[in-house]
Amino acid sequence: LHSTIMRPSSLDATEASKKTPKEIIRDYLAEPDEESTLFDGVYENGTKLLEGVNFSLGIFRLRTWLMILLTVMSTYACSEMMFNLRWETSLAVVAVGTVFPVVFSIQAAYQNREKSLKYLDDIKATFIYMYFTFGEWDRLHSGNAQSEVELVISNLVVDIMKVLRGESFGGEARESVHVVYDGWKKLSALSHANPKVPPPWINGMSISIRMAMSAFESVKSLKDYETPRGLRKLCYFLIMTTPILLAPYWANFCVDNPDEIEMGCLASYFVGILYVIITSTLLHVQEALEDPFDGDGIDDIKWDLFGSQLDIMPLHGPDGPKLRAQWKEEEAKLKAAAEGAGYQESDGKDKA
Repeated sequence: LHSTIMRPSSLDATEASKKTPKEIIRDYLAEPDEESTLFDGVYENGTKLLEGVNFSLGIFRLRTWLMILLTVMSTYACSEMMFNLRWETSLAVVAVGTVFPVVFSIQAAYQNREKSLKYLDDIKATFIYMYFTFGEWDRLHSGNAQSEVELVISNLVVDIMKVLRGESFGGEARESVHVVYDGWKKLSALSHANPKVPPPWINGMSISIRMAMSAFESVKSLKDYETPRGLRKLCYFLIMTTPILLAPYWANFCVDNPDEIEMGCLASYFVGILYVIITSTLLHVQEALEDPFDGDGIDDIKWDLFGSQLDIMPLHGPDGPKLRAQWKEEEAKLKAAAEGAGYQESDGKDKA
């Protein structure tokens, strides 16, 4: 309870162990949060604004620039200098017909991402449970299976990441899946290796392995099949063609416009380009959510967070706070030593 709720700076671990759970919760709730200043609010909102600008600039790839160029050229072709084509229509019908499939596809991709996170959480929870259970077996029956299980789990996590971040089909993909099932087989064999373990514990371990395998198959299916491909192709077709087909509508913005010239007015080009940017942004969001396993997008699965807790499984337990504090100190020392070695190496190169 202390490691889950208490703030490390508010109470020492020894002192916290003398308190009841109700007292720990009451102290935690009574501790006031730090008041945010005006500078903190400006900094937070400014950071979000810069992140939004950075994401928006990410859509300006060759495809987007090509669409802007074609939109400008088609709008110019509909001006008085060229073919003088104009018509007035309802942009709402066209926008809904174009944007709705993209939004629907984004929603489907987001739901797949959330399901994938749930299945990965189930796999991680099963691994942690198995590690703790094997530790209890070793303690009660003088075994040494926990270290073997830790190695199998570590390799299995890497193999699962390779499957989900690799290609969905092909010979290499099939072999990666076979390697994952080799790991499941090793876990199953270790759970039955100790004859002193009572059958109910072995049965519970077998159920846990089955649940983890089921979660792996579910998340793998989400990766393999993604969202409806026909819908994605339709979205791509509409976004690539509607800005050009609507060129007479963009040119119609110049009617009764005092700034109109033979090549059209600024309003026609501005509206056409803005439409391209909006639809391209939605398509960019959809494509980024389509594969949340590659780790390239800002909304992708954070694999470092997925594996971070599994890396420190031996640092949990009654002495967990103390062990993790020692681990952090050693990590800080290694980091400082590495930075010092890098500085000396660069200094030696400069002198040479």
